Amino acid sequence: MDPYAVLGLTADASDEDVARAYKELAKQWHPDLPGAGGAASHARMAQINAAYDAIRSAGEEPDRPAAPEPPRRRPAPGSWLSERMREALPPELLGALHPFEDVRLVARPSTWQSPQVVLAVTAGRLLWAPVHTFSPRVHVLRLADVAEVGHRVRRPLRRRAVVRLVTHAGRKLSFGDLEPDAAALIERNVADGMEPRAVRDDDDAQRATG
Repeated sequence: MDPYAVLGLTADASDEDVARAYKELAKQWHPDLPGAGGAASHARMAQINAAYDAIRSAGEEPDRPAAPEPPRRRPAPGSWLSERMREALPPELLGALHPFEDVRLVARPSTWQSPQVVLAVTAGRLLWAPVHTFSPRVHVLRLADVAEVGHRVRRPLRRRAVVRLVTHAGRKLSFGDLEPDAAALIERNVADGMEPRAVRDDDDAQRATG
């Protein structure tokens, strides 16, 4: 059945033309109209209704389910860092970074627990892990938890320096065997990430001690 032919239309008829033709034919063939009735009227009206429904259904686009959003994947460890920075960090430290956490500097000091560690300083954290250790543990310290920071060049050669930190909880940390310039840079970056009040208190303490 050609639904347009049933309604006396061509395939390029507009929606308004379809609706108008349907109404005109319904006035003529509806079996409930005065003078109408009989099997012929019922059959003709059923054909008209079927044609009208077919044209309307063809003009409606079926509902399509929204495409699911692709799952958000965690970026590969350190993929946002420069190649040089990635090579300087062991896998353990790369895996401990927050997504897109910027690493400001990397150093290899010593601690009382290990002769050498890899130390990473980010905008908000210190991360370090021992070198040449099977499954090394990554230590993390928030810079906001640091109450005091300073560095000192060791005598007599003054070629190596140590960075010392004290947390608000009273924990003391030392990172030694550093180049003096590297120690000063670590101190500066740690101080930048400390709580403003802690930095001010530290400055006041230094001025008080002369």
